[in-house]
Amino acid sequence: MNAQTYMRLIAAVAGLATATTACSSNVPNRAGGSVDAQVSAVLTLAVGNDGAPTQLTDWINQVHDLSHGSIRIEVKQAWRLGETDYEAQTVHDVEQAKVDMAEVGARAMDRVGVTSFQALLAPMLVDSYNLQASVFQAGIPTQMLDSVPAAGVVGVAVLPGPMRKVMGIAKPFLTPADFVGARIADQDSALTQMTLQTLGATAVPEPSGAKLHGVDGYEQQLESIAGNRYDTIAKYTTANLNLWPRPLLIIMGKAAWAKLSGTQRDILRKAADTALQPAIDASRQEEQQALPVLCKNAMTLPTALPRQLAELRTALDPVYASLRRDASTNKWLDQIQALKDQLHADPESVSCAGFGEASQKAAPIDGTYSRRSGVADIVAACHATPPPGTPAHTTLEVVFDHGNLTQYQQTNGGTRDIGWRGTYQVFRDTLELTEAGTTAPMTLTWSLNGSTLTLSNLRNEYNCLDAAVWAHAWTKLK
Repeated sequence: MNAQTYMRLIAAVAGLATATTACSSNVPNRAGGSVDAQVSAVLTLAVGNDGAPTQLTDWINQVHDLSHGSIRIEVKQAWRLGETDYEAQTVHDVEQAKVDMAEVGARAMDRVGVTSFQALLAPMLVDSYNLQASVFQAGIPTQMLDSVPAAGVVGVAVLPGPMRKVMGIAKPFLTPADFVGARIADQDSALTQMTLQTLGATAVPEPSGAKLHGVDGYEQQLESIAGNRYDTIAKYTTANLNLWPRPLLIIMGKAAWAKLSGTQRDILRKAADTALQPAIDASRQEEQQALPVLCKNAMTLPTALPRQLAELRTALDPVYASLRRDASTNKWLDQIQALKDQLHADPESVSCAGFGEASQKAAPIDGTYSRRSGVADIVAACHATPPPGTPAHTTLEVVFDHGNLTQYQQTNGGTRDIGWRGTYQVFRDTLELTEAGTTAPMTLTWSLNGSTLTLSNLRNEYNCLDAAVWAHAWTKLK
């Protein structure tokens, strides 16, 4: 469980993230490897969410392996969390040496004067993972990095990311007419704004993980829809309308870059090459991890007809006319289209087939369990004191239901809110929990004695906050 999720569970004030950062800011070392070399460089890296995406974690692991542990990257989570223009401002923070490095969406660079990634992000062009892999293998995104210094930072690497689809609050978005007059939430980008305006919609920039109010839809990836529980307010996500991928751009301050040796710089960039396929795989897996949650909660995934997709592409002709005014973008658009023509790959699509309520067998632990949590759990697990205002006690309730898991929290007689959702698998005395939108499971040992479910020995991908929540005895209610 990530820091932001647990903040929701215990209804803590914002300072809790700072109080517990030490629990989860570093990527775990690989087990069973050779002894690390002496650390020669420690680099801080800002991420805008409350945890590093899997694609970035894979890259960090590759840096560790290629440098034999001599380059250490410390992740600073929740950087500018809650700010609408957090990505553009993070670029400025790197430029001003407030942090050595950062991961931002390539989409944000057009807000700081860099438009070299527009061909990679052109609407409905790179609409499948196979095509995205081909584009990266052809080296096109690496060429685009050359223009990043215009923003006052160094472009270290760019990695493939998940497909961004269109979530509809009360209606699906299948045709150009569906967009006319609609307010569509997005992460701030000039290209996104131009695309939505061309379709007759209004772009509404939102911070990461925003509570959505007053919008009709959201351009978003499936794992974020599930992870932020948007399916509790939205009914639709168009299965095969992929507006663009979400490439991850890694940037570094010029002063920090200058301190590195040529070998260290080569390692940072070579790590992106070795992390390429894992990043594609992780993006696919994120979608598959999100589907059981979305489908279980009755989100509809309508498929746009080929003629409807063609109508949308035609409606977006003015966007392409604008992009082609730049010579480099025009060249890359042609190269990407040529790769697309060679692949003949259909747009990436998803389905609820096989993810119905009865898709998995009942497990021995199926049922509803409850326990009380609070400040003492955090202190014991994280060796950190939560800030004033953290509730002393919170009632936690967890429902295990045929492979799907939902955790609720209620503080001081308040509302019963969803705090965590995902899937689980039981193997003898082992329990694997995978949070919606993630791919790495937490593993625990379980035992059931009468009405008491005891979870212990938390391992694999986890942090101290996970231990504070899960590794306890739970009482079965029903």
